[in-house]
Amino acid sequence: YNPLEALIFGDLKYFTGKRNKVDPPDFIQKKWVSLELAYNLTSSQRISILYGSLQGGLFCSNGVCRTIAPFNDGIKLSYSAIF
Repeated sequence: YNPLEALIFGDLKYFTGKRNKVDPPDFIQKKWVSLELAYNLTSSQRISILYGSLQGGLFCSNGVCRTIAPFNDGIKLSYSAIF
């Protein structure tokens, strides 16, 4: 593990589909846009901050699947650890 090689990870997500927010503008109604920045604290710990919206549903990454709740227009801070 080299902290200089895995210092920051960025992710931009874009989904299409109908959102269930009260009267959003037409150009936003069917789109979820988010920007996520993550920092690897160690090889098994990670902290991330997300700004934007997530569609929600089943999300699979590296062979692990989980259900994500929809998230509309906000900031989300998360911490994950593998042990």
